[in-house]
Amino acid sequence: MSYALTRIVPDDGMGDAGSMCHKVRWDDDKKEGIELPCDYPEVGWCLKVGSPHARSGQWQDWWRTSPVTEILEETEDEESVRVVFETGNSTYAWRRRK
Repeated sequence: MSYALTRIVPDDGMGDAGSMCHKVRWDDDKKEGIELPCDYPEVGWCLKVGSPHARSGQWQDWWRTSPVTEILEETEDEESVRVVFETGNSTYAWRRRK
């Protein structure tokens, strides 16, 4: 499977794509993170998309959002699942290719 994450508000195109999609959350003391593979954005969790391996010469290996606050739109077709969601300060389009 492949994933893509693009920030659409602000419309700067930041994000990443690759074979890794994880949800990330910190414990109540914000000392330890919980990171789990996932295949769909989830309210209350950050989303981390990109490569599970270091990309030589690249300036980034993945992109992580702040916590998802609201799922705005969900669409599915024969090729992919697309979700538009908000975080505290941005709106993202996430896609999972089937």
